[in-house]
Amino acid sequence: MLKIVSVLTLFFISFLDAKIEIDIYSCYGNENRLIVEGRVVDKSANKDKSIKDGWFKNSIAKVKEFINKELKNEPIKIVYSGFEWIGKTDNEGYFEFEIDGKFRNSIKIKIVVKNGIIVKELKPFIVRKSIKKGIISDFDDTLIVSNVTKKFKLIGNTLFKNYKQRVLIEEMAKPIKKQNLPLFIVTGSPKQLISTIDSFLNFNNFQERVIIAKKTHGNNSDSMFNQFEYKVSKIERLIKLYPNICWECYGDSGEKDRDVYGYLAKKYPSNIGNIFIRDIEQ
Repeated sequence: MLKIVSVLTLFFISFLDAKIEIDIYSCYGNENRLIVEGRVVDKSANKDKSIKDGWFKNSIAKVKEFINKELKNEPIKIVYSGFEWIGKTDNEGYFEFEIDGKFRNSIKIKIVVKNGIIVKELKPFIVRKSIKKGIISDFDDTLIVSNVTKKFKLIGNTLFKNYKQRVLIEEMAKPIKKQNLPLFIVTGSPKQLISTIDSFLNFNNFQERVIIAKKTHGNNSDSMFNQFEYKVSKIERLIKLYPNICWECYGDSGEKDRDVYGYLAKKYPSNIGNIFIRDIEQ
């Protein structure tokens, strides 16, 4: 209990240096359609992590990822090649654009809020029609040791360790990295953890990828408990966006990966190829 009180006290003090930022969760598509997801929040700056960091520093950083002052109903626009797409953030500061155009790997897109006061440039992840194979992978207990089915261990791994201290699952990671195919991580973790997941994958030398995570609150949020429905919907979106790709799928036995991939393989036999499931009980 004392640990939690201490963490929360220092957490609120740390927010004295908060500033408005645009968090980009994903920006991906094909040559004709682009999906951009993110959030506009008022938050303090992230500090670099060290393998020597203690549980106290790690837990403060983790709490800060989850609690932010969002900018709700904020006008926002995407600017590219002389075109603009206008939208606004929802009641929790989230935004999502699905736009049509002519997109290339080399392009840069601007996202603008607060009448141009905040501008973020980003390079989208474009998969061309010529690509015939890709990889879809779960994250927790597939690429990283999380102990999702053992809640106290899960809390300890998530809250008290930073990405440099977490354990990579080599037998699942090695074939993914070796192939260097387009990689999509479809995880049941909340969107607030995308930057941590991304840092872990960078630290362990994974190829360029897209991370798709749960929107756990706000308008049109994803189901908190129905992993099957959530993952099927996200992967079906990828299948429709990239109809020429046959996906190699990686997961674990802890939740619903086997059921999800099996269902999709029957429904889309030409789009789901090899399926690899890690048995977490071994």
